[in-house]
Amino acid sequence: MFADVISFSYIDTVGIADMYRKKLERVFVGKGITFIVEKKADDKYAPCSAASIVAKVQRDEEMMILDEKFPEYGFAAHKGYPTARHLAALAEFG
Repeated sequence: MFADVISFSYIDTVGIADMYRKKLERVFVGKGITFIVEKKADDKYAPCSAASIVAKVQRDEEMMILDEKFPEYGFAAHKGYPTARHLAALAEFG
């Protein structure tokens, strides 16, 4: 079933790529999926680049919604990244 739909999976990692790839191969054993797990994969592989852009756009939209609910955290400005403002808001408001 999976092999009919997914034959390659490109994954960007900040961790140990080989360990992550081996874990995925164990989880999806026999599914016919080749896992390409590399640091900076979103710079090297178009499918990974596209997924990265989609994920960032989605995260930014979620941060705008959170900003409306919790304006004291300033999510619209920093999009959840650990800026000085964000860290100060966490210290003050929890």
